[in-house]
Amino acid sequence: MDCGHRAKHRRWTCVSPLQRGSAGVCGLGQSQVSSCALLSTPCQIQHTTQLVKPILAGAVRSFAVREEASSKYNSWMQKRLAGSVWNFCNSYYRRESAKGKIFATFPGPVSLFWWLARRPRYSDYEIVGGERWGRASRQREGIVMAVKLIGMIFGVRRVWEVLHHSQS
Repeated sequence: MDCGHRAKHRRWTCVSPLQRGSAGVCGLGQSQVSSCALLSTPCQIQHTTQLVKPILAGAVRSFAVREEASSKYNSWMQKRLAGSVWNFCNSYYRRESAKGKIFATFPGPVSLFWWLARRPRYSDYEIVGGERWGRASRQREGIVMAVKLIGMIFGVRRVWEVLHHSQS
């Protein structure tokens, strides 16, 4: 979804799940070597759909992945891949040579991929043409987090009461 927003960010601009700067669904770092693509592809589609909806509704022109988010994700990914079997082979999963950057595999199980892709982290994107929508989105995220925290507190309290009551 590149609207040409700032040429220096062009290489970071996408609507790609997780990759914070890579290209499209099944793009760089999204190959699930340890599992079937049938498991990871729906995660990617759901993530992308959540980014495309506000664009189609006219609330946002585009999302530009922030460079710092891309760098942080790619550093995390390379650190996890450093101890993997992919670090010790020369294959098409590497860029340029046997010592090149591993760019085509996700460094973990599909459950971790699902967890990371379940919803966009809008703070990782520069929202173009929808700043009000972005503020409202961050407010919704804050409210959801507060409700979850309150639910956890009441859940822990309830477990404590049940355990304390059963010991009496």
